[in-house]
Amino acid sequence: MEYSTILTEQVGAVLKITLNRPEKRNAQDGRLISELHDAMVRAETDDSIHVVTLFGAGKSFSAGHDLKEGSASGPFSDYERETTYGRLKYADDILFGYWMYIHDLRKPTIAAVHGHLATAGVSLAAMCDIIVAADDAKFLDHAVTLFATPGTELAWYPWELGVRKAKEFLWTQPIWDAETMERLGLVNRVVPRDELESTVMSMAEQIAQASPLAVQLTKRSLNQAWTLMGKKAAFDYHLMTQQGAMWSDEAAKRTEARGGKTTTEWLSEVREKAGVQDPRAAASRDSANGTN
Repeated sequence: MEYSTILTEQVGAVLKITLNRPEKRNAQDGRLISELHDAMVRAETDDSIHVVTLFGAGKSFSAGHDLKEGSASGPFSDYERETTYGRLKYADDILFGYWMYIHDLRKPTIAAVHGHLATAGVSLAAMCDIIVAADDAKFLDHAVTLFATPGTELAWYPWELGVRKAKEFLWTQPIWDAETMERLGLVNRVVPRDELESTVMSMAEQIAQASPLAVQLTKRSLNQAWTLMGKKAAFDYHLMTQQGAMWSDEAAKRTEARGGKTTTEWLSEVREKAGVQDPRAAASRDSANGTN
């Protein structure tokens, strides 16, 4: 399969995957989701690959789902999404299923994140075993305000942040920096931006030198501990609530308000009414202050 939205490079026993839609801040449209899944499947079945790393090209790791082209575009355009059943099938098969494939991949995965991670961008990184963040990384999930839904299709929030901080993150719509996410537990390590790639690749190469069987069984054992704590059941339950919210009156009002406006105009209006910080404006201020 030839890729147009991701780049892949094998470095020894490490597969480096790079989300490659920098002009869209690596927003996840249907083609990117499909290509990323294909690369993960290939990594799973290739015994020469021991570790998978995930990077983002350009200014940000991932801006989340592509709100202009839609995550059901391209390879998934044949999914019928005008009924409850069709929308749920798409969410379960693709958005939930493909993310969980990364979560359950036998081989260890490391996300190298920088810039802004918005909503589905954070969820994608959260599916990886280890997250190394550049010191310019900013994390946000404004789904409650923008879409009237309780976050993305996959509820990583309480498992990584704790229940109280998860509520704060989703309800008050903050933009949290890498140091905050490291303190809370989502991020393993924060490094200077110019050291992100070298740090992640060095870590991946170190893991790749260990016994592949021992590493894979360690991951399986630790993930099973999460399962016994109820993580998978919580994920399944959340997907139903998230999809139910997609058909709510409140979500319909968000869609109606969008009308013929551009995505940028619509997002700006909703954020202004809700008093939610615009991540691009925040990035501009940080840059002007020399902090980004």
